[in-house]
Amino acid sequence: DFGLAKTRASENLFGVSRAALPANPLIAEYTLEHLRLFQFEEWQQRLLRMREIAVKAMQLVAEFSPRAVAAVVNGLATSRSPVVLHLFCPFDEALDFFLGDRNIPFDEDECRLRHPDGSELRRPSCAFMAEEVEVQMVVFAQHDLRWSPLSPIDGKPMKRWDLASVQASLINSD
Repeated sequence: DFGLAKTRASENLFGVSRAALPANPLIAEYTLEHLRLFQFEEWQQRLLRMREIAVKAMQLVAEFSPRAVAAVVNGLATSRSPVVLHLFCPFDEALDFFLGDRNIPFDEDECRLRHPDGSELRRPSCAFMAEEVEVQMVVFAQHDLRWSPLSPIDGKPMKRWDLASVQASLINSD
């Protein structure tokens, strides 16, 4: 959450919540640079592990046409980054029923995103732990596969990877 991070940094550094701080793309660029310089092996292992978990989760929920987003795709995999998947369901509670039928414990929440028209979009989400990594699944309507919410980093449509793309990223990391 870039906004929250910038507010906290501003309060800690300057004692105010609205100081001039760098834009999100610059923060993302420097975060990635920091990970590569100071945590290279940890970062690569974490990103590989997150992508492996994403593959397993995507296979589990294949009927909902899952797409990986966020750290799995952009590489900004910190120790706090969840695996985030966008799912496309016939109705909002379909994922709840699916996970419940398989006795997978999960927490329900709501995810705030930006619609391509700039308006705020609130979508239901479910989160569970897999191999000590949080997996967050954001539920969209089936027809929403045709568009992507705006990225909090650059304001452009989020890059979404299907299962084959995530699997290819694992092959290319060898």
